[in-house]
Amino acid sequence: MMRKFKQTTQMTKFYEFIKHHSFAVQILALVVIYFATGKLGMFLAVPPGYATAIYPPSGIALAGILLFGYRAGFGVFLGSFLLNLAIADSHASITTYIPVLIAFIIALGATLQSIAGAYFVKRFADFPNPLATEKNVFTFMFFGGFLSTLVNSTISVSTLAVMNQIPLTNFFTNWSTWWIGDAIGVFIFAPLMIFWLHPEKDYFCHRKWVISSTIVA
Repeated sequence: MMRKFKQTTQMTKFYEFIKHHSFAVQILALVVIYFATGKLGMFLAVPPGYATAIYPPSGIALAGILLFGYRAGFGVFLGSFLLNLAIADSHASITTYIPVLIAFIIALGATLQSIAGAYFVKRFADFPNPLATEKNVFTFMFFGGFLSTLVNSTISVSTLAVMNQIPLTNFFTNWSTWWIGDAIGVFIFAPLMIFWLHPEKDYFCHRKWVISSTIVA
């Protein structure tokens, strides 16, 4: 119990540090976390490397907007842009504007997706809520996960097809992988980040171990 208390205190202090420091610190933290978790997610990517079966940054992005406000979208955009530039560079040197344009559009899609997800969750899922009832869980997962993740999968895979990065015959495979990967990222990582970093509601503290053990199991 003492160890759990210390871990909880450390996470709360981390959130308080980010929350009460400058906007630049919040954005930098979100960019670093987005990029790092995105690199991990790319180990499960399908060619050409943009769509992955599990995409943690989608959950990180949604939680970031919910915790820090819509202006945190700048961090989502920068994190996604840098990540997708790195993906493009891993295949070939960036010598034309095409990879940069693709990274820009994907980053824009990721930002719009996280903002839309946060709006839907606040509007229809009564955020903040402790996910203590079936309705709480369903509405959060449906609006934050299934619905909002249609945004970036559609924008980004369409862009890849138009830019001749994927053949049209692979459109549905890449789109479905992208959508499911983003949705799973929201299901797993958004609740974890929110429950461990949100200190303002007592019921988050009471429910964080239940939610964490359920997700990990």
